[in-house]
Amino acid sequence: MVQNNRLWIVLGTDYPDNLEKRMAARSAHFAYWDNQKDADGKAIMQMGGPVTDEPGDRMIGSMFLLRLPTLAQAQALLAEDPYVTQGVFETYEIRPWKWLVGTPENV
Repeated sequence: MVQNNRLWIVLGTDYPDNLEKRMAARSAHFAYWDNQKDADGKAIMQMGGPVTDEPGDRMIGSMFLLRLPTLAQAQALLAEDPYVTQGVFETYEIRPWKWLVGTPENV
């Protein structure tokens, strides 16, 4: 079954000096997204990783790419992400995105 999915960029910004909370929620965050699959059994999160400070020494947020049909679905999943429920992200935003350059091998 092929769904009409769109891509959504999520940019989460951590509360200041929140590394301890981030590390405590990290395993649950990874497990949560590993379990989010579409009707075809494909992963909803296509890629992701931490946003760092300029030297790259400190994690200060996250960026990830989701594949879902609607913004409402992305918002609902983000609301249950352990980085949200356990107080890692101070803010996050979800923006529609179109792949233009590069090879989307896993999408």
